[in-house]
Amino acid sequence: MRAGCSPEQEASGEKVAAAPAGAGAGSNTGSQQPAIEEQPSSEPQEESTDEASQEKQEKPNLELSPPPVLPLPGCYTHSLKLTSEQTLCQSNIQLCHPEELVGDIKDLAFIGNGSFAAVFKGLWQGAKVAIKFVVSDSLNSNSVTLRESLLGQLLSHPNVIQTYTTRCALMDDESLHAIHGATEDARRLSGDSLRFVSGDGFGDPRHKAGGGTISVSNILLQLQVKPGQYVAVVIMEYADRGTLQEAIYKRQVFRESPRWNKRIAARALFRTAREIALGMQHLHSSNILHGDLKPGNVLLTSARVDRRGFIAKLADFGLSHVAHGPIATNTWGTLRYMAPEHFSGTMSQATDVFAFGMLLWEMVTGKKPYENMTQGEVIQSVSQGLRPQWPPDCFPHLEYLGKRCTAHNSADRPSFGEIVKELEDMEVMLRELLQATRESAGMNVVAGSSSHSDPQQG
Repeated sequence: MRAGCSPEQEASGEKVAAAPAGAGAGSNTGSQQPAIEEQPSSEPQEESTDEASQEKQEKPNLELSPPPVLPLPGCYTHSLKLTSEQTLCQSNIQLCHPEELVGDIKDLAFIGNGSFAAVFKGLWQGAKVAIKFVVSDSLNSNSVTLRESLLGQLLSHPNVIQTYTTRCALMDDESLHAIHGATEDARRLSGDSLRFVSGDGFGDPRHKAGGGTISVSNILLQLQVKPGQYVAVVIMEYADRGTLQEAIYKRQVFRESPRWNKRIAARALFRTAREIALGMQHLHSSNILHGDLKPGNVLLTSARVDRRGFIAKLADFGLSHVAHGPIATNTWGTLRYMAPEHFSGTMSQATDVFAFGMLLWEMVTGKKPYENMTQGEVIQSVSQGLRPQWPPDCFPHLEYLGKRCTAHNSADRPSFGEIVKELEDMEVMLRELLQATRESAGMNVVAGSSSHSDPQQG
């Protein structure tokens, strides 16, 4: 779920937890063998290396330290540092009390929700922020809660949504009882079946017309939090201009309109796509794979840097991975943006590039990839090398880039460094073409006026 965005972003049913057996059998995963990701475990995995074996031989009497004790109910804060070599693990967060989850947050107002998360806006330390509540059963290496809690704060870049702080509480009967209240009436009034959005268009009659603070009890009931589950609260930058998905479909920012002509719309597209690529370049330089790049996971914040009035920033790291190369994984992103090798359980930087290529096509056409296909048909089509057709009036260089991004062989896809340079060159080309056109028009005006002057002034 993204911060500061609409419910459509994360409520999509396309996000799948694991790949079906045999999916994408015909895909080309490249010659490099993927590194196998650690399986979820409550116990730390000891890495077996030659150096470690040698050290054990040199120090035969060295006693191994006992495994860490599992955490008690409480609240976690992020670790100050997580290098790219470290595996995402529970030992990188620390424990405190559940009541500290939202103690310093005011005026919670609902934005959107998905199957395992809900996003609100509110005030934190006097600033308007987005607050994401994420629920999971454990804090193993595949935990969405763990990834959201650790990765967001470690990524600092102008084109990545900034995470200010994270907290994660292990809920038990006592803490839930204290939050919800002792009476059954309090539970009934909030209601396990209460939904944030009824679809009727009236809102909650118990809230004032201008909004109003939503109780933590209501949030936890909506997310159906049970004893033994973890609740993470991620406080992050508020994206006041919504999502790229909304810019494509609702505001049609990248289409010719009365607001601006085709050239300006193209420059807006090039500039926005380049900002996304810059954010992804930063992730990859930090050995992080996004894992679910799509328009709903790109947020827009107000900025007067150019005529668009916004800049694009990456968000949502719940399906991200720390990896130095290709990895084997059973986590899937959103189906229509997945690369063929992803269906077979392999992810790499090239997998994110493929998703970017599909996102680029969507920005150009204003359509969903594989819109009228079933999930099975999408998997079969992508695995067989079929891709959406680019429109005939598309900027040729952009089409060429998009097709390379979605190449069937992952080795044939460009890096985000190359993508950034090519998108910059395309915008420069458009700008210089306009300059040349204006200079030519100016010369024609001068020539025209000269033809009506005295021939002797020749």
